[in-house]
Amino acid sequence: MGNTPVAGQSCPRCGSPMVRAIAKTGPRAGQPLWRCSDFDCPILINIEEGDVTPPVPVAGESAQAQFERERPAYTERLQRGAMLLTAVGVLLAAIAFFSSAMFVDSRLAGAIALVVLAVVAWALFRFLPNQVIYWGKGAEAERRVGAQLDSLVPLGFVTLYDRRVPGRGGNIDALTVGPPGVFVIETKHRGRGVEVIQGRFEVGGSEQQDAIRQVVDLSMQVQISIAQAMNRHRLTVVPIICIGNRGVRGGERAGGVLVLDIKSIAQRLASEPTTLTEADVQEFAGLLDRALPPYERRNP
Repeated sequence: MGNTPVAGQSCPRCGSPMVRAIAKTGPRAGQPLWRCSDFDCPILINIEEGDVTPPVPVAGESAQAQFERERPAYTERLQRGAMLLTAVGVLLAAIAFFSSAMFVDSRLAGAIALVVLAVVAWALFRFLPNQVIYWGKGAEAERRVGAQLDSLVPLGFVTLYDRRVPGRGGNIDALTVGPPGVFVIETKHRGRGVEVIQGRFEVGGSEQQDAIRQVVDLSMQVQISIAQAMNRHRLTVVPIICIGNRGVRGGERAGGVLVLDIKSIAQRLASEPTTLTEADVQEFAGLLDRALPPYERRNP
């Protein structure tokens, strides 16, 4: 167990960051292992049963953890509310039926009672804590975007998920390093139409300035965290908002931020001009891995 690397530890052969993966072939197919992030390096280290080495964060992990932490309280609140609203709904439906039956046909009275029950059901839905639902949907959106980013690995991209900026709250959904440069990617789940109109990021017709400021601020923090290497290569971190559950209409730039969707992000990054060599990508991945530690898991 003592020879098993931890997240961020360097490869014992070439010094590149080790990343967690799953064996696809051989007698340990389906089992976890550590592999070198440099695909030309053959180093693989099995993760034995019982190993408590912390795994590398995966896409959507922090949002999912937040959802799991809040779900027990949500469930308890929902159960209490459901019992109360069900009792009230049945009572109101009965009153509506018998009151209506005195003046109208029984079928119409039944319809009125169903309408009352529908209103109660709507009230029950509105009773759900929206923030809890938001975390669950956000986690799913991050996983879907993560699958697209992982598809870029054969093209020389490395993505670090759920990274935190020391001394600040929140986390970075994804840090992607590849031949085109360094990208900070914030995933969003939105329930209404998403558009980029004349440089404005809008959801349901409302401009989302806070989302733009958030990803720009995170990108600046990443730039500062590895400033020496970024300056040496004359690179600037590119901020990206990726909508994980719907398409984006209109343009693709708002306030200096690329606004993409799940169908376009992999192709867009792959089509960018090359500025970094494979060795450069590995260097930047290692620097970011050390400067921006993984999201810290907390028990629910």
